[in-house]
Amino acid sequence: MRKIVQYVKFKLPTGGAGLPAMMHKSKIARSVKQWAKPRNVNVSFETEGYTFNVYFDTIEDIAQFLLSYDPVYGKPKVVSY
Repeated sequence: MRKIVQYVKFKLPTGGAGLPAMMHKSKIARSVKQWAKPRNVNVSFETEGYTFNVYFDTIEDIAQFLLSYDPVYGKPKVVSY
């Protein structure tokens, strides 16, 4: 398992027995994959409760993502630890 220092997270909607969260999660994942593919950026995903995390290989990829991603399904927030 690789050590992740920084990632981007999206808040998912609550309620509705989790169905709205699942729908938003799949829409966010699809849009991030569409953003990453032409730029040859590797991304991975993880869900923690009602938070959807997007992991990148480098901090430069996160910076490029934040500058060029159109947040249609929620505004991303960078997490550092």
